Amino acid sequence: MGSELKGMRILDLCSGSGGVGIEALSCGARHVVFVELEHVAVIQKNLDSLGLTKEHFSLLSMCALRAVSFLASKRDCFDLIYIDPPYFKKRLIFRLLNAIRRGNLARGMVILETEKDCLLPESVVVVKEKTVRGNKLLFLKFLEEEQEEEQGEK
Repeated sequence: MGSELKGMRILDLCSGSGGVGIEALSCGARHVVFVELEHVAVIQKNLDSLGLTKEHFSLLSMCALRAVSFLASKRDCFDLIYIDPPYFKKRLIFRLLNAIRRGNLARGMVILETEKDCLLPESVVVVKEKTVRGNKLLFLKFLEEEQEEEQGEK
């Protein structure tokens, strides 16, 4: 994506070591919100080693669903949301996508990294699919309510 990220606000859910969000910052993203429950110290160390300041990132140490609720309560909104949930938590994807939609957090694309097919809500359409290192990257958009109703009638 590279230069397409310039000036974007990005939400990196289930951040792991923070690699995706850090890469986004290096490509010119304006601000990245990292959400991670277990590897917060690793992300902080990686951000510190690059000399990034708090104006460029936020780090939320909480589970992804709780973070989505918290961000929605602040009426936050993102140009890009990247989700890389633990693969063994299959229901989490469905719940996260529904929560993101309800919270109106996605102003643009949602990218979901998953190891195989997963159940997606009807409110989501796959725009593009890529395979990277054996994993699927699904590029998703939320349907408008009218489109969702039409799709449900088919």
